[in-house]
Amino acid sequence: MVTRGWDTEHCIEHFMHDKTESGAAKLFICLQDNRETIVWDGDLGRLRNMAEEWDDSWAPLMEEMTELLGITDWDSYVRVKAKYNLTQY
Repeated sequence: MVTRGWDTEHCIEHFMHDKTESGAAKLFICLQDNRETIVWDGDLGRLRNMAEEWDDSWAPLMEEMTELLGITDWDSYVRVKAKYNLTQY
């Protein structure tokens, strides 16, 4: 596993105590603020951290975020981004 920065670990730790839709949205923002690139991957059918190219340990977290946010396709991804004002991310 690739070593993550302290701030990224801090984001994940907060999420572990707030596994809700809102908590997942906060995690999305926090990860993006810490230079993690989160995108919708239609082939995988879930959110994907671009760091998965070299660190597949991100996959379970991205799967959980996708489920909690209720994202199932591109349209629901766009709706969630609008709902939580994630369009800037």
